[in-house]
Amino acid sequence: MKRFVFFSHYDSDGLVDEYVLRYLQALIDGGVEKLLFASDSLLKDGERDKLPEMVEWVCAAPHGEYDFGSWKRCFLALESGALETYDELILCNDSCYSALQPLSQVFDKMNGRDCDFWGITQVETMGGYYPSYFLAFRRSVLMWPGLVEFFAKVGSFTNKEEFCMQYEVGLNRLMEKQGFRGDCFLSQYKNLCHSSSQVMTDEVFRAGMPFIRVVTARSNPGGIASLGQKLAKICKESGYPLEIIENHLERTSPGYRKYWSYRIADQTSSYLGIIKVRTKPNPKKDRYRLKVWLLGMPLVTVSLPMRYEEHEDRR
Repeated sequence: MKRFVFFSHYDSDGLVDEYVLRYLQALIDGGVEKLLFASDSLLKDGERDKLPEMVEWVCAAPHGEYDFGSWKRCFLALESGALETYDELILCNDSCYSALQPLSQVFDKMNGRDCDFWGITQVETMGGYYPSYFLAFRRSVLMWPGLVEFFAKVGSFTNKEEFCMQYEVGLNRLMEKQGFRGDCFLSQYKNLCHSSSQVMTDEVFRAGMPFIRVVTARSNPGGIASLGQKLAKICKESGYPLEIIENHLERTSPGYRKYWSYRIADQTSSYLGIIKVRTKPNPKKDRYRLKVWLLGMPLVTVSLPMRYEEHEDRR
């Protein structure tokens, strides 16, 4: 298939980080033939020069319309009829560290799927949808005028959750309403979102997951115990340099180590069908909550000090 990419970028310091360059190269190595790059930030001098030569168009100007606003600008930059010359358009962004697996493996697998659009994972909440960190649209969708019309209406919001409902979930709903068939690369997992603890399991990466979500590494929303050890293991096995993740987070979220090192996971355990115990970490307060139910009735809830692992400072 002939594929091209709209890549959405944002960096508070106006930089094109090393992990972004690595992601762009992974797309190129995967066989993508054309790349358009739109940033919701002003890039510092020399940053554009770091982009691969295959990036044919660059827009770098704050617009406050998140990823969909950047993709809108890519659509506006296309010449008339350009969509008709490709088999698949990929919308992706800098919210992932990639690629832990060659993206060609993802493309090869999805080539055999009978669908009109697809993502990497799926989420069950809000009626179910494919997250927009990586979405691909095939010729059947590209030939439909409603796709361009949808993006032309993208505007700015102050509430990100509202923005996601209108555009991320809304785009999925629009595809379904038009009768387009959706699918996802990891279709065996029904709710593999960034806040799921399952997202960092060996099983998922053995199944071919090519990404680590930045938000997972930055703030561990799934409450995964010993996240740093899991990240190090996955990076070692895949060949992805862990220091690229560390360097990015050190610059943008210097408190990330706390989220990598707590020992108590967000999990619920049952014993003999009588007792249920849940632990829920809250590293912002350096506490975790322990809640116990007996025969379905709340028995006790206590707040305890967090337990952290010791980490060697590599710097």
